[in-house]
Amino acid sequence: MPPLRNPRHERFAQELAKGKTQEEAAIEAGYAPKFARGTASRLMHTNVEIQGRIHDINNQIVEISTWNAAKVLIRL
Repeated sequence: MPPLRNPRHERFAQELAKGKTQEEAAIEAGYAPKFARGTASRLMHTNVEIQGRIHDINNQIVEISTWNAAKVLIRL
């Protein structure tokens, strides 16, 4: 899946994939801290594109990690 069109949604997905809490990710994405918890909850539970993007980012991380481990084993 390509990056999301909405830059704040994309940043939110990236921050969640890094392991941040929903509230922290919403603040990093530029949402007002006062409303971050509610916004994050709404985005996570209603936006299928964000859920798919997080899944894709996590899959890319796994692929890169697997490739790096295989490369290390080959070099050994």
